[in-house]
Amino acid sequence: MQFKNRWENLKTMYYQWKQLQIDASGLGWNANLGTIDADTDWWNTHLIKNPEHAKYRNGGPPNLAKMDLMFDDRHVTGAESAIPGEIPLDKEDVSDDTDSAEDDDEVIKAKPKKQRKTKSCKDDFFAQDE
Repeated sequence: MQFKNRWENLKTMYYQWKQLQIDASGLGWNANLGTIDADTDWWNTHLIKNPEHAKYRNGGPPNLAKMDLMFDDRHVTGAESAIPGEIPLDKEDVSDDTDSAEDDDEVIKAKPKKQRKTKSCKDDFFAQDE
């Protein structure tokens, strides 16, 4: 039960911090303090609507990078993506040569599958008559 309570508390802290970042978009970031770069008037006005953000005035939650891994729902890297009908190049075929004049956007299309003729019940019926 303690683990679940701690998990929920961390999750709440994480989402409060993310909401504060959204609310403060455009204000800037103070790297020295590790918090939103906003003046006192902005904080006073913001804290009237969101008093739970007061604890983040002097910095974000500890272990924010780990909390990103635990609670952020967006973990798409594109490393495992595929497009139907395309054959990906092997890693050996890709070179790191940036001076190459080849077009990097070349797409190799898969050969279309040959459709097999399926046997129908009608074919079986007429085959019995022969």
